Amino acid sequence: MTTVVDIDLETGNLTEFTATAGTPTATAGAALHGSYGLNVPLGTTNQRAYLNVAKSTSFRYRFYFDPNGATLGASDVFTMQGIYQNGGSFSTIAQMEFRMSGGNYNVRFRSFNDAGTTVLDDNVNVTDATHYAEVYCVQAVTDVSSDGSYEWFMDGVSQGSVASVDNYNRMFDQGFRFQVACENGDAGTSGNFFFDDMLANDTGVAIGAITTGWANITKVNGVASASIAKVNSVAVASISKINGVSV
Repeated sequence: MTTVVDIDLETGNLTEFTATAGTPTATAGAALHGSYGLNVPLGTTNQRAYLNVAKSTSFRYRFYFDPNGATLGASDVFTMQGIYQNGGSFSTIAQMEFRMSGGNYNVRFRSFNDAGTTVLDDNVNVTDATHYAEVYCVQAVTDVSSDGSYEWFMDGVSQGSVASVDNYNRMFDQGFRFQVACENGDAGTSGNFFFDDMLANDTGVAIGAITTGWANITKVNGVASASIAKVNSVAVASISKINGVSV
């Protein structure tokens, strides 16, 4: 697996992003894992943090979020996450909205073809708690074929998929912009929304939930982990990841 996005905010700042707008901050209070998370104010002012990455024929990403008791009116909605072209018209490849629906928090996912038509439009209710979303985008093989696809997951459960998509140009013409945000919010929306642990690869390998504990590592350089006290002179107890795997 080639990791192309790995943002965990553990630097305590926003240096893992290419750029930000508005006033998102890395704070201890927003941490969903580890010591820091991304705190995004909600409201009508657009807030965003994004990372520009190279284009690829497949792009699979996962991120954690927590509504943190956000206040939304009965029909309020804002854009919470998206993968966009990083140039040209900055067209949307796939996007999630957070909204109220029937008195419940609800996440709506949409993905698009080359014509800008929505090819997958699904939604799922979520609770006021920490969740993780995962998305898998596959580019069509050629600019005249319709063999691309999209699938999205909430807390490890597939919420919908679509195949036979003409999305070659949407995924090929520009690099990608991976973004978390509160954009296009309504006047009745307020509070602070939390994001954390954003991971993406360009191979399509399933990512899934974060697991913790040294038990996740069985061997390091062929040596059983149970017999290791230090790695590169660093005590095992203070190591959080080895080769991208949480310990």
